[in-house]
Amino acid sequence: MTQSNSSSENELDALIGRAKQGRRASEPKKAPAPKATGLRPSDILFMPENQAKLANYLSRTHRARLVDIQQALNLPQQAILDILSEFKAKGYLKAALANGEIQYHIKFVENITAPQKSLPQSLWNALRPDDAVFLKSVLLFKECNEDDLDFIRSNSVFEHYERNDILLWQGEPARALFIIKSGVVAVTNVLNDGSSNLLTYLEQGDFFGEGGLLTGRSSSATITAFTPVDVLMIPKDQFYNLLKRSSSVAVELSRVLANRLSATNARLANERGYSNLLLVISAEKDSGATTFGLTMALKLGASSEDGTGYVEFPHQHLPALFGFPPEMEFYEHPGGFKVINQATNVELPQSAQAALVIDQAARNYSHIVACIPWEAAEQLDFLIASASQIILIAPRRRESLTQFSNMLSILRTKSQANKTRIYTILNQTSPDQTESLPDTEVDISLPYMENLPAPSQGRLSSLPEPLVKAAASILDMLGYTNQVGIYIPTTIGVDQQANTTPYVDQTLAFMGRLFGGATHEKVRGVWNSDEVGIVAEDIHLVRSFCSPSTLDEQMSTVVDYMERLKQEMKQEAMALEINSKLMLI
Repeated sequence: MTQSNSSSENELDALIGRAKQGRRASEPKKAPAPKATGLRPSDILFMPENQAKLANYLSRTHRARLVDIQQALNLPQQAILDILSEFKAKGYLKAALANGEIQYHIKFVENITAPQKSLPQSLWNALRPDDAVFLKSVLLFKECNEDDLDFIRSNSVFEHYERNDILLWQGEPARALFIIKSGVVAVTNVLNDGSSNLLTYLEQGDFFGEGGLLTGRSSSATITAFTPVDVLMIPKDQFYNLLKRSSSVAVELSRVLANRLSATNARLANERGYSNLLLVISAEKDSGATTFGLTMALKLGASSEDGTGYVEFPHQHLPALFGFPPEMEFYEHPGGFKVINQATNVELPQSAQAALVIDQAARNYSHIVACIPWEAAEQLDFLIASASQIILIAPRRRESLTQFSNMLSILRTKSQANKTRIYTILNQTSPDQTESLPDTEVDISLPYMENLPAPSQGRLSSLPEPLVKAAASILDMLGYTNQVGIYIPTTIGVDQQANTTPYVDQTLAFMGRLFGGATHEKVRGVWNSDEVGIVAEDIHLVRSFCSPSTLDEQMSTVVDYMERLKQEMKQEAMALEINSKLMLI
């Protein structure tokens, strides 16, 4: 009886084993994680003597110059250069550029993991997303299917760089497509004296290296880690294979390159004196867009000596609205700005006419206020892409809110967060709009205002105070399209709860001095711990707005400040937010 039971159990175990094997065979194989490069400590044991000496020396020093290595090892310079070159080819070596000097350090294989409590888990998820989740968020891969994403993961190489490490030298042949998983890199031209000329910054989700891969040319700029940076690299051959297998990546890459070319042209145009475009969009008929646009033009006309132009699309009703002859192309408004009534001599689509008018106006005025209905905005994408500020205005009605929210989402998709600021206004256009509305986040709520002056007679002194103050609050932020945020934990060390208000006050003062102002809000983070279950944590966010040029000038100061703050608060890492993108310091 016992023998029979044992036999049955063996057969059952064999059956379960075959079932498990069959199930595993039928399950789709998960793509491996990107490979990490670097030196393993055990590799040093099998190196030639001089290589081992150099590896050991660099492993004990944070960074070393060539002259430091030569003095420490007492080897000929050429011998050291040969070893450094071999280490670099094997992925063992990183070079950093600091204070005009090249410094070297060993890159060990490492797995970067998030500490359990130095930041809320919600922030860690944003800062270090799973590779599959991250790739889906990259614009270049947004249309990829799962097979293509698995191909990318299995053919990617993971790299980590410390601050000031060089990812790519100018003049270096293209070898891979680099995709920034976390952190910020600086794109610069290195000058003869070792200093550098900043061109731009790239952040999480951005990529570089594609130009050299497609043209065969070497890099035209040096890419430096501005903060600690994680990247995924797709080697050249695998990049070509990806373009062959995925038409969506090829199409999206073409679109990105076209947008970059357009942005370069726009930047060159701005250097020639092009102007700020302020776009007022009416969500519905009679939203009050003309009244608000006129108020902005009056405000600019009174404060700017460089000229302000006002235009509407379609423009045919402007003569009747302002009371001037239809054949007049420009009407000098007594409030200090010009109404543009320019028409083309040929029959063109509305989008082409608008482009010609705006292009001509941009050469003559420092500021252009353009009012358009939503129907026209959907066709005039170039206006949305070119605007410094967009004001979406709608009547204060419950039935308008859903459409208003949808319009706002579309505008955010079509505009660039670091170039254009979007403002929302709900305008009480009649005295009977008194119903309570569900919580709706808008920047400005305008009360009902009666007896408004005719557009041709409008002056700042004759307009209601709420209208003038609303326009002034928006214009005060003109050019402040970039935002910087510092997250301050409510702990000292990893998990020691403490009153960190002094650090918040210190950071508010620092950001205020640097950018002219700062705000503070408390953010609630919730995450799941295997040990204690759901954990809720508070964290402080100090945020400032600034112009792109100011951000470029002050980024280094912000990162240096966060490094000091991190040491004082004994944090393993702190989070920095640039234009709604999170990164680790």
